[in-house]
Amino acid sequence: MTTNAVFLRTDIQNIDDFFNPNEISGILISFPDPRPKKRDIKKRLTNINFLNKYYGLLKTGGELLLKTDDKQLFDFTIDELKKSSFKDIKLYNDIHINESVHKLSSVITKYEKRFINEGKKIKLLSCFK
Repeated sequence: MTTNAVFLRTDIQNIDDFFNPNEISGILISFPDPRPKKRDIKKRLTNINFLNKYYGLLKTGGELLLKTDDKQLFDFTIDELKKSSFKDIKLYNDIHINESVHKLSSVITKYEKRFINEGKKIKLLSCFK
């Protein structure tokens, strides 16, 4: 089994320039800027336009994950996913209640550690193509 990871630091509008359709096994969006202002809704990494891009790039059975401390972004993403073709949506409102909730529960980023220390619950959303 070959495992590869790619980290992109680019304008998400250009993601199609880096991958072919049905090429990616999984996408993790980890603690994105929630862009809380109404004028920035189209810039949220989980708006329907981006979700459709991710869907096209994922292989059949590919997983999309969102990890965030922001309840507003989490709820927004749930609503956007209902408009998309993604299926088998799983929601975790506090992944650190039980470390066996998801394989990503044990992977803690610098920001995540800070949010946990501030008493914030870390949410995880998982869905599949």
